[in-house]
Amino acid sequence: MYSLYSCPEDRRLAGTSLPELLVATALGVLVLALALKSNQSALLALLRLEQNQQQRQDGQYALQLLAGSLRRAGQFGCTHLPMAGPGSLVEGESLSFIHGEAGINSDRQEIDPQQQLTALRWRSSGLWQQLSSPAELVLSSCLQWQHLQTSQQNIRLSQHDGYHWLLLAGDARLAIADTERAQGVHAASLQLWLPFTRHYFFTGRDQNRQLWYQDRLAGQPQGPAILLIERVKSLQLRYGVHRQCQPWQLAWYEQASALSAPDWQHLLRVDILLELFPTQPDHHNHILQTSVALSPILPCEVST
Repeated sequence: MYSLYSCPEDRRLAGTSLPELLVATALGVLVLALALKSNQSALLALLRLEQNQQQRQDGQYALQLLAGSLRRAGQFGCTHLPMAGPGSLVEGESLSFIHGEAGINSDRQEIDPQQQLTALRWRSSGLWQQLSSPAELVLSSCLQWQHLQTSQQNIRLSQHDGYHWLLLAGDARLAIADTERAQGVHAASLQLWLPFTRHYFFTGRDQNRQLWYQDRLAGQPQGPAILLIERVKSLQLRYGVHRQCQPWQLAWYEQASALSAPDWQHLLRVDILLELFPTQPDHHNHILQTSVALSPILPCEVST
């Protein structure tokens, strides 16, 4: 008689041996390690891709801000000043642009040629309502402009009954010209503007070089410095000036200091090139560029 425990068929019910269990565990750990390594490599590649994409987006945003500053530079209503005007463009380790904000029309103009006085009144609204006495303002029309410092002795600025009053002592013709012209387009286009300045500047060196910007509106405290982009290798502006229209001829300058006063009035285009150090040491530099089309102060049909 055979024992039940010695039946050959019962061997199929036996458990896994220790060597088999160790081999299976080792294989499982190896497969898991390979999967984790592959997943880690994919995550690192995705992180590098996101960093590169973010740097490109930051660079494009920086170019958009610079292009907008170039387009608005020197604009005070229908008056467009050359960008090389005082405090308008300084190139080197910084760039500064100035334009007008919160333009408002004067609803009352009084001229006293006898005493050489000019009085202007305008209703307080918007930003003007918040400012009792801005430190500077621009008085402009389609024919002329004046950058006024309200601390000057011949200027008095006051606010009452919901109106601003500006009293200019001296030659009244500097403010609104003579009586005949005051009845025409000159007086109709007369506006007061608050100068707005956007200042770009660099900090750091080499791969730690950063581009910042800071805004200042006349009559208000200077705004905080805002980081625009990091790892800046170079920022270059190239200026295109039209020399003649028939045939068309465009002269290019690499430095703003090379432009003469007439050149600023014929400035037609500015190319901006921004080069960035890569976020990864084994990658190439990122080069971003854009072209800004401008409206010359003296267009072809009226330039000499």
